[in-house]
Amino acid sequence: MQFPRIVSTGLILAVFALGGCQTTTLAKGKGELGCAKEDFVSQVSGGKECLAISVIKPQHKSNGIMIVHVHGDISHGINADWAFQKMVSALSRNPKFEAALKIGIVRPGGALKSGLRSTGHDCRVYYRPSGRNVCHLEKNADSIAAAISNLKKHYKPKKTIYVGYSGGGALGGVILGKFNGNGIDTAFLTSGVYDFERWLVSSCQVRPEWGRESVSADSFISGIPNDLKIYVVHGEKDCNIIPDIAASYSKKINKKGGDAELVIVPGAGHSHPDIVNSELFKVRMIKELSTL
Repeated sequence: MQFPRIVSTGLILAVFALGGCQTTTLAKGKGELGCAKEDFVSQVSGGKECLAISVIKPQHKSNGIMIVHVHGDISHGINADWAFQKMVSALSRNPKFEAALKIGIVRPGGALKSGLRSTGHDCRVYYRPSGRNVCHLEKNADSIAAAISNLKKHYKPKKTIYVGYSGGGALGGVILGKFNGNGIDTAFLTSGVYDFERWLVSSCQVRPEWGRESVSADSFISGIPNDLKIYVVHGEKDCNIIPDIAASYSKKINKKGGDAELVIVPGAGHSHPDIVNSELFKVRMIKELSTL
């Protein structure tokens, strides 16, 4: 299966600073909906928002699998695709991974290293003093879900694998439950916050104002399809989001008849490189890339 090749175009709406570089916010389409120039290479419509994307296509024959990666909450000045690139680097030498279409989706308000910024709200107004954006808004989950659906319609993969890190893992849980899987076949939810109330009182890093208006994946478990394979991957030494939150979440999924596997990575903290470079993650990812 060959994925379509499209020439990328971008449109400037506003200019910001990102780590010393200028960023350009993508322009919305007619009626302030989606992208004005959606090309499925640099940008994709996500409901009301236009989301920046980073696309890596197979250099040779495609296996028909699409991997979508959603990043975590970021500090000001940090590019949103750093975690996506860490995953790509960790698995780059595996031929099955190389044969997959890989797409990093930038959450509303975030920006790629290249400078393209997604439209939408990243809660920056709440956390300017601390420089952190913890923003798991339900409307942002809706935007990401719509973007994934649009990418599926365009690229027509035989299998779709979701990988979410930290906030991307938490939003992934919301998407899987709220949209009955959203056409996703397998999900890797890594280092995620699935219970905000518990996180607020257990984290070694959290501040009282973090997570305002955010939703918990726990609240959407009933809508997760029972045949959707979910790997809940977490670092053993993660004190930002304690492993027991992941253990409780996976247990609840299985209790209602779902298929969740809890994977605890020994010695790992709240670090995406620790997770994606672990054999526990790699073996399971390659297993999923080996079947359609």
